[in-house]
Amino acid sequence: MPAATSRVRIYPNVSCITRDSADWSHQTNVRLFDVPEEEYSDGVLTGVKVAWEVIRESATTADHEITRSVVQAAVAAMSAPGSGPSRKGAAVGFLDSLCMVLRDATMAWDFRPTLIKEIQAHEEFCETPLREMKHSNAAFIAAMSEPRGSIQI
Repeated sequence: MPAATSRVRIYPNVSCITRDSADWSHQTNVRLFDVPEEEYSDGVLTGVKVAWEVIRESATTADHEITRSVVQAAVAAMSAPGSGPSRKGAAVGFLDSLCMVLRDATMAWDFRPTLIKEIQAHEEFCETPLREMKHSNAAFIAAMSEPRGSIQI
């Protein structure tokens, strides 16, 4: 009989990101919104607490992938069909808390320079391959247009 596995936190201060303790060698069995199924109002409180943990963790790491991944998992949990105890309340509490923090942050901080920089970086990222392709194509056309020696048979 296989040994029972328990869930362990991947990030010590974030309770909702877990994995099976028996499988540390692969990125399998990772749970990104590992919250209990609860009645809606209890779940909302759980979601607010999870938002606190994720925001606190994201403030100490440059890896924004953590937050994005948990948000995606929370949206999926909120969209799951069914009634009764579920993870929907936690998902709503989590996402609403993030929205409130975002609103407060945008009111207290001039976010425009950051987003302008992000837009410019993305535009440059998209334009670079196109510019390189045009240059490469022009060089190819020029090379093909050069007169070649006659072919001897």
